[in-house]
Amino acid sequence: MWTPTHEDSNPMPSCPLLGSQKGMWLQEQLHPTGPAQLVATCITLRGPLDKAALQVAIDKLVARHENLRVRFIVGSDGPVQQLPAVFDATVREIDLRLSGQAFADALHEEQQAPMDLQAGPLFRATLLVLAPHEHALLFTIHHLIVDHGSTNLLLRDFGALYQAAVTHEPDPLAPLTLTYSSHARAAAQAGVDDAAKAYWAREMAALPAPLMFATGQRIVPTGRRSAGTVVRTLDVTSASGLRRLGGDAGMTPFMVHLALCAVLMQRHT
Repeated sequence: MWTPTHEDSNPMPSCPLLGSQKGMWLQEQLHPTGPAQLVATCITLRGPLDKAALQVAIDKLVARHENLRVRFIVGSDGPVQQLPAVFDATVREIDLRLSGQAFADALHEEQQAPMDLQAGPLFRATLLVLAPHEHALLFTIHHLIVDHGSTNLLLRDFGALYQAAVTHEPDPLAPLTLTYSSHARAAAQAGVDDAAKAYWAREMAALPAPLMFATGQRIVPTGRRSAGTVVRTLDVTSASGLRRLGGDAGMTPFMVHLALCAVLMQRHT
């Protein structure tokens, strides 16, 4: 359970949405995507686990990173991010030895549990007990408050905080030089410069028509992002050839695969 210190005792401080959050927030209001926007990260923990130290580390992680505590409410001037005075970061524990539930099913169930942007929380930690000395710690966070880079940062900080809690050492992390809410306020005050506005106005002036795949079936727009997944494994020769192709053209493997995806879509439209 996190509660504010005396120096940070404003009961309900708030900050504006970042530019990258506004479109995503609006999309969620128009077409809620449910679990599609949840970022789930699972850590396997082998060996003796100090559950008390684990909870201490989670509490300190939430206290350190304001974005884990925010919720999105609609104020008189539109949506804002609100920091509640109290945040319950209690780790939920599920003992799969007792429930008999398969690990994959439990993991999927936790990842699919919805989050309410207005009521929160948008961060939750779940501990799955697999064996006496084998656990899986699942962090589920809404994409509105994290991306891939910030998720890696959270994992790094959690590891340091847990190690310190286990050994009863002081907090090893240096104080943040800029808080999440301060960054959001500074970004809102800076606004978008005229050059950026002009660039995006040109880029979006003549957007192409949506692609219609020749599936033979009538496509009904749903506004949702759910889709199936097809996995294909490249052989060593093909993978090496793609790397050489990218290297010769000065492109990353991601750029090569993106170009191939565009060619594939063109063939089916």
